Amino acid sequence: MVTHEDNTTLLTFKGDIPVDRGGFHINEVAIRLEDGTLYNYARSTGDYKPTPEQGATESIRYVVDMYTTNAEIIECKVDLSSVYSDYEDLEAVRVEGANNLQAHVENSNPHSQYPLLADIQFALYQEDRVYKCGEVCCTITAGKVSYWEWYSNVESLAGKNPLDDVNRQSGWTDDTKPFYWSPYKKARTGTPLFPWMSMTFPEGTLNVLGNSVPVAVFWRLAAALPEFVNAGTGMIDFPETGGEFFRVLDQGRGIDPNRTLASWQKGTAAIVNDHYEGHVMGIEADSYQNLAGIRESAGLDKGLYSDYSNIRGAFSSAVGSYNDFMNVGSWGGGVSRPRNLAFPILVEV
Repeated sequence: MVTHEDNTTLLTFKGDIPVDRGGFHINEVAIRLEDGTLYNYARSTGDYKPTPEQGATESIRYVVDMYTTNAEIIECKVDLSSVYSDYEDLEAVRVEGANNLQAHVENSNPHSQYPLLADIQFALYQEDRVYKCGEVCCTITAGKVSYWEWYSNVESLAGKNPLDDVNRQSGWTDDTKPFYWSPYKKARTGTPLFPWMSMTFPEGTLNVLGNSVPVAVFWRLAAALPEFVNAGTGMIDFPETGGEFFRVLDQGRGIDPNRTLASWQKGTAAIVNDHYEGHVMGIEADSYQNLAGIRESAGLDKGLYSDYSNIRGAFSSAVGSYNDFMNVGSWGGGVSRPRNLAFPILVEV
């Protein structure tokens, strides 16, 4: 406290806030006596007192001038509905906030309402991300976005770039486990693609031609087409489809009874007579001893006699001779077919 000789009614109070104290706003200044009596009170401008860590380099002094000529006893009442925080309160809040922030930083998933980057699908491929079966990423090459699905159901790995051919069906050589990536598409595994009007087969499909593929690699096909799985060999044995027509399985209707899945059925026999005889049974040709040429002209496929074992004779001449209807000699025949176009059949992997 400082007194003034030229003005005995003026008292000046000075208080210093050390440089190492800070981190708060100064909204009020008060003068208390030693016994705690509030001697003087003034509102402040709300200045912020920084800490040394925040750039404070010197202490701050507050000066309050009080004129005693108008001093009188003031009765104060405390309204507990408006309690102001002191330094200890502010420090406790600061410590709590710092602890909460640190816990937030250390939490691997502080905002569970949002998906983690490691769980986002259709995002750009990440070299260090471990991908699991069914997860999808994308790549951009020459301005084209391509989507890839992690196909393997036995390995979850990082560092397997989908743009590397050795990680996909097209470049896979290991028959003991699935390849890693497959083009992402909505098609259901096992769906046939027929007719496929090209001899170039896209990745993610197989040409079905009586071939066998390992269950360990094409595990989705094994699950979708269990009837073709050979448990003894661990292979998927596809039916022979080359040169065949397809028919809907009867399934109890009675039009084409006693058929099973992928069972084959012989064609309808047609009889050919390549002699000039008085009797015509089936097709009478204008050539002689040229059964192969006649079949071609008539649009017939060559049949196997073993498929028609109950048929012995197809024509009986005037002298009583006869021949097998599939014989390549004088009398013969073939298997009928509709006019058609030939294309391969593929299946979705």
